[in-house]
Amino acid sequence: GRNDLVYESGSRKCKSRCYLWREGDFVLACDVDGTVTKSDVRGFLDSTLSMVPTHAHDGVCAFMAQVVAPPRARMLYLTNRPAGWAGKTRAFLAKLDQRGSKLPDGPVLCQPADVMAAFAGEVTHAPNPFKTKALLDVSRAGLRLACGFGNNGRDADAYAR
Repeated sequence: GRNDLVYESGSRKCKSRCYLWREGDFVLACDVDGTVTKSDVRGFLDSTLSMVPTHAHDGVCAFMAQVVAPPRARMLYLTNRPAGWAGKTRAFLAKLDQRGSKLPDGPVLCQPADVMAAFAGEVTHAPNPFKTKALLDVSRAGLRLACGFGNNGRDADAYAR
C-alpha cells in the first residue's frame, strides 16, 4: 500500500510517497496525457495549470476503477511530464472525480527532463525510452505488467518490451 513520507532539513520539507507491493502483484500501466486526458498537449497543460481540470475522457475514472478491482492489481501511472511536475500530476489524478468515480491510487513516474524537453516530446511525438526503461525496472523488481493503457504507438512499444 501507499506510505506517505516527509523529509525535513531545517525549514524545508519534501513530501513523497512510497508504495509497498508484493512480488508477483500485477501492474497496470497507464499513460496520463492522451489516455486519461483527451489529448496530449491540452491535457498536459489543462491538468497542471487549471484549478478545475476538465479535459479528461468521460468515464475514464469508472473504467480504471473496474480494471484495478481484482486482487493484487496495482495501478502505475507513467507520464512524459517532467519530474518537477510530479506533485501537480498526482494532485490532478487524485482530484479527478467523474460522477463519484475516482482514479485508483498509484505511483506516478515522470521523466527526468525539464519542462521544455518534456513538452517538445509531446508535441513532436519523438520516441522516448523513459517508459520502456521504467517498465523494465518494475519487471526487475519482481512485478508483472498485466496490461498497459496508452493512446499512441510509443506507449504500445513501451508496454510490449
